[in-house]
Amino acid sequence: MIEKKHNLQAPGSGLPKFENLFIKTVLVPFGRLFLGWKSAKIWLEYELNSIEKMIINLDANELNRRVLIDRFLGIEDDTRDWSVALVIEHLEIVTTGVIQVIKTLSDEKPFDGAISIEAVKPVNRSVTMKELRQFIKEYETFVPKSKNSKMTKAHPWFIEFNNRDWNTFLAIHTWVHKRQIKAILRGM
Repeated sequence: MIEKKHNLQAPGSGLPKFENLFIKTVLVPFGRLFLGWKSAKIWLEYELNSIEKMIINLDANELNRRVLIDRFLGIEDDTRDWSVALVIEHLEIVTTGVIQVIKTLSDEKPFDGAISIEAVKPVNRSVTMKELRQFIKEYETFVPKSKNSKMTKAHPWFIEFNNRDWNTFLAIHTWVHKRQIKAILRGM
């Protein structure tokens, strides 16, 4: 169990209402319009490379140091005191889950598993960047190049996503948490 150092909102409390509305009505449609399978994959790879460069020289103490940061677009209040290691673990959890959703939707089958924000919170398993990269590598061998599923699964905060939307979400999600890592590093 991860011990809280600060009095933050509970996991799963969500984003502020205006921010959630902005993401649903502006960012999600923008992503649908401008990001395809290939462009989202390129963006995801760029974000992972950026994260790797930022953290490659951190020692174990730096990786595990929790730093309170200001909240910004796309992160819940309870995630503001994470360490870099917790962010990497969260990315691995989300990536693994999203891959399963995309695989299922790509087969035009319903994804029956529950998707909750609380379920993707890190528990301090010390996931490495190498492990995250392995998940992404396995994912890249699977990703359909252009087939968009008719089957959808709702994101807990936003709207129904098809397989391509979930692929786009993965890149955007990684970008959000890269910004979180940058803020943590500045706070050190």
